[in-house]
Parts: sequence; structure tokens; C-alpha cells
Amino acid sequence: MFSLTPGTVGSVFGSRRLPVVFSMIVSSWAPGYFVGAPIAGYILQAYGGPDRGAGAYRPAIMFSGALSLLAAGCILVLRIIQSRDVWRKI
Repeated sequence: MFSLTPGTVGSVFGSRRLPVVFSMIVSSWAPGYFVGAPIAGYILQAYGGPDRGAGAYRPAIMFSGALSLLAAGCILVLRIIQSRDVWRKI
């Protein structure tokens, strides 16, 4: 995912605006990085901690996957609001 971001941002916004847009995108990831690990640790401890084995990690993995699907759904809704033709380049 991380290796695709610069190419995608460059093709959508152009190479002249790439540094500004890319830095804004990377900065917007900061809240997730700061809050994500403590939330995952709390979920892990609530389900028995690492001593319980791999099963204790599943709820944190499901939480992360659910948030990713929610984010993708939000992007899809915004894309449909912007243009009914989902595959058209804006």
C-alpha cells in the first residue's frame, strides 16, 4: 500500500503538487498511528493478552479490518457523490 501512494498521488494531482499533497496525506495518518497501537493493546488485553495465543489477536485484527472497510466505504460514498461514474477520472 505504501509503495503505491506516491504514484497514485502523482497521477491524480500532478508532479508539481506532489510534495504538498503527499505531505498532507502522510500527516493525516498521524492520528491513526498515535491512537491505533493503544487501542489494539487494549483489545488484546481485554481478550486475554498475548499469553492466550493467537486467538487473542483476532479481535484487534477484526477491528482494524472493519475500520479499513469503513474508510473504503466512506471514500466510495464520496466518490459517488462527486460523480455517478465511479471509473471516470476526476
